Amino acid sequence: MSPKETRIAVVILALAAASAAVLLHGMKMNREAHRLGPIRSVTVAGRELLAVFHADRVHVLDASGKRLASQPLAELALAEQPNDMDLTVDAGGKLQAWFFDDSVPKLVRCDVAPDTLRFAPCAQVAAGPGLKIDQSSRAVHLAVDIAHQRIFVADADGHAVRVLGLDGRHLRDSPPGELFFPNRLRVAGDRLIVADNDHRRIVWLDIAGDTPSFAPRRALRSADHPQSRSAQRKVTDFAFVPDANGEPAVLWMLAVAQGQKYGDVLTWDAGLKPGERANLGGHTDPLALDRLGDAAVVADFNGIALYRIGAHGDYLGPFGEPAFQQELHDAAAQLANAVLWKYAAWACFGATLVIGFALALRYSETPGAALAAKTFAAYAAAAEVPIGRVELLPARWYVRQMVAVVIGVGVLAFVAPAVIVFGNLRALRAIAVPAPYTVLLAFAALALYAVMALGLWQGWRTAQRRLVLAGGRVEVQGHLRTLASSPVLEVIASPQALLIGRTMLPYRTARVTGRPGRWIYEEDRLVRYLLAHLPPGQRVAQPALTRLAMKRMPVWQQLAIAVPFLAFLAFELWRRFGR
Repeated sequence: MSPKETRIAVVILALAAASAAVLLHGMKMNREAHRLGPIRSVTVAGRELLAVFHADRVHVLDASGKRLASQPLAELALAEQPNDMDLTVDAGGKLQAWFFDDSVPKLVRCDVAPDTLRFAPCAQVAAGPGLKIDQSSRAVHLAVDIAHQRIFVADADGHAVRVLGLDGRHLRDSPPGELFFPNRLRVAGDRLIVADNDHRRIVWLDIAGDTPSFAPRRALRSADHPQSRSAQRKVTDFAFVPDANGEPAVLWMLAVAQGQKYGDVLTWDAGLKPGERANLGGHTDPLALDRLGDAAVVADFNGIALYRIGAHGDYLGPFGEPAFQQELHDAAAQLANAVLWKYAAWACFGATLVIGFALALRYSETPGAALAAKTFAAYAAAAEVPIGRVELLPARWYVRQMVAVVIGVGVLAFVAPAVIVFGNLRALRAIAVPAPYTVLLAFAALALYAVMALGLWQGWRTAQRRLVLAGGRVEVQGHLRTLASSPVLEVIASPQALLIGRTMLPYRTARVTGRPGRWIYEEDRLVRYLLAHLPPGQRVAQPALTRLAMKRMPVWQQLAIAVPFLAFLAFELWRRFGR
């Protein structure tokens, strides 16, 4: 590298290091922000309570939002914030809390003191990988059927519900294929209600008797609601107000987009008739919800807020006493600052790319203007006026090299997308996606293969292009046709390639440093018949040749390069700010 290139590299590395430091700081702030965890409500001795995890503590609030108790995880025999929890009241009025801690994994049960509402003592009920169907899963939810002395554990990645005794004994699993990424569970008499995420529904399963059959008795799909923003909304959570018969008089369904983002709370009236899509008060990332009285309490993940919505979807304002709301507000402010830091980092990365590319094109000297001048000066002594027609064929080594590249890249380019596409098709079939979507994916796969095949074919054809010098003109000929033609005095050359009209044709392999590498075309004849005749104005460094080639591209090619980037940028802006 030349001294100038070294200085450019130092500038680029410094900008990249600063961008990385800003990004890491933003990621650290994001990681340390205290988001809300599981929430559960319970009614004991006529009093409604809500337990919610935040800042590595469990907080107990009454129906008015007053905080009655707060305890750290260490006092609950938990190593980390639990995946899920449930609150139960036995026949004797004893209140207990149940937690699923994935650090082992383990089930923990705590007795709840009726006067202080403190969780103690706490004891491990069961532990070990047998608690989960899929051992790598971290999406685990639970519901305790205290009347029948059993625990239902929904392992989302395992696509099933596992039934355990209160002592942790494994009793049964739901049938394979019945559930796909199950989330929130609730026990309602002899029914287990499941938020069947990737089947996009709430399903009522039969759990009567000592050995539950898990036979489906009723289902409610997000697509059944006319105000759902998409038929593909997944169902992650729900809550309901039971009537005298235990049937939902009011039901709230949490339906989310892909990635568990941009959730909607859809309301359903008695008889499960669609109601309104709830007003979330400006929040966009509901994580969990539960019933408290005749309203639902919603925990927002990225907004870090706890608020209530009514039976008809009206926003009832934040929930929790001022001190608790201030804790949530502080955490949300930290998260917002983390997002700003990350945006600043990506903006800095973008500026680094733009500045680095501009500096490289403008000042690159490997090979640059000095090397180009020295290289072309050596050609001048070899000048010879072309006589007749001269046809130059690419060297055999170059053709063989391109064949190897086309074959190698072709195999990878076809095998990798095939695995992805057919894997997605299998997943779509498993979740019963309507046929038009699978057909669309199949056509997209075919289009992808067509583009790749065209690119590989073009690369193979490029390796066979002939260079023809005749009558003061230079032509590039492909298979049975002329691809480019230009007078000699309009040809632009760098030490690596020729620019003939809009076509760039390499004539030597390029190296990072030193003299460019081997000749693709016969060196002696190309120098005597073409390169030695080019005046200084037509001899440029490779970066200048690249810039000129990009300017000469047809508009459709320039759009083909720019549109995907602009479309991706527009999608990201819409995804973050427009929904």
